Amino acid sequence: MTDHGRTLPPEVQWRTEDSIRCLECGRWMRALGRHLPATHGMTAAEYREAWGMRQRQPLAAGYLSEVRREIAVATGGPDRLRELAPKVAPLAAAGRVGRERREQERRALHRAQDAAAARSSAQADSRAAIAAWRLGDQDVGAYLRRRYVVDEQPMRVLIAELGVSKEVIRRLMDTHGVERRGPGPLPT
Repeated sequence: MTDHGRTLPPEVQWRTEDSIRCLECGRWMRALGRHLPATHGMTAAEYREAWGMRQRQPLAAGYLSEVRREIAVATGGPDRLRELAPKVAPLAAAGRVGRERREQERRALHRAQDAAAARSSAQADSRAAIAAWRLGDQDVGAYLRRRYVVDEQPMRVLIAELGVSKEVIRRLMDTHGVERRGPGPLPT
């Protein structure tokens, strides 16, 4: 029943405040609870798994989910849950570690993190290049060779002059082929 080749579109394309679209047949309705077994012969859990959804993903229109929540609160649902919590907590902890994410969500998160890291790295490189140019060198490599190798300045001076972190300085040294020295003598 599970087809992992399916790609879940963004939620705004299949769930609105007024209705939800069945991703199997494209039909819009208020809720999928009765539709899935009757039309497609699958349970809500099988549907969620087939489309890579979180198992707690609501399969109803936004307003209907809110109405159901209000009814649960009005009829004492939270109190019943508090009573049951000590009994089911060990089961829940054993069944789930951390936040449940679907594979697509994990890949998108990693892509976003990689893109942010690349942007940050490019910005740091740009800041270092501008600072090196202002200090009279044509590029960062020339600056590093002059200040670190020839003038034998410590890394903290380079950090202060270029306005970037030690990690960025190290990466720039590796990129431009500047061999790093070991730590200096220990103070006495």
